[in-house]
Amino acid sequence: MVTIEGMRAISAAFNSRDVERIVACFAEDGVFCLARGPERVGRTLRGRAAIRQALADRFRQIPDMRWENEEYVLAGDDKAISLWTVRGKGSDGEDLDYQGCDIYRFGPDGKIVGVGDAYAQSVQALKSIETALHKSGAAMCHVVRTRIFVTDISRWQEYGRAHAEFFGEVRPATAMVQVSRLISPEMLVEVEADAIVD
Repeated sequence: MVTIEGMRAISAAFNSRDVERIVACFAEDGVFCLARGPERVGRTLRGRAAIRQALADRFRQIPDMRWENEEYVLAGDDKAISLWTVRGKGSDGEDLDYQGCDIYRFGPDGKIVGVGDAYAQSVQALKSIETALHKSGAAMCHVVRTRIFVTDISRWQEYGRAHAEFFGEVRPATAMVQVSRLISPEMLVEVEADAIVD
């Protein structure tokens, strides 16, 4: 469960500029989307190795980079938003002094997962369903219907890949529906499941 103390710890890790300390906040397959880059979301880093390299490069370029005036908004048990002002001076003379925000989604272990990643968010949603089923003495094989709500149906293959991996030979009736938005702006997908247990 995400807490203000946990968010402060993540901010402290970033402000330490200790790459290993920051990377430890991410799941092994965590995703980190940078604002700048060639992609629609800037630049997507997948996995700890990619995150480690990009942060090391960034801190070499801006050795005094720091985040100030931080505020946090918690959104449920597994989501949070961090608002901040970033400051620093780059080795190329660039002065940083702007406001921004980070949107986080956390796995059951409290590690950051899947920001901007439709597949990773689908996996997390399905893991939540699997956990809930196990707690009630059921399993994924008991699911007879799923409904996948997405904010961008053009990414259907990413959602569908996660769904197929979790259900394998089980073939529940499934519908995928595009919606204008979900409860939190960073959420790309939500999954509902109906199960029948004898």
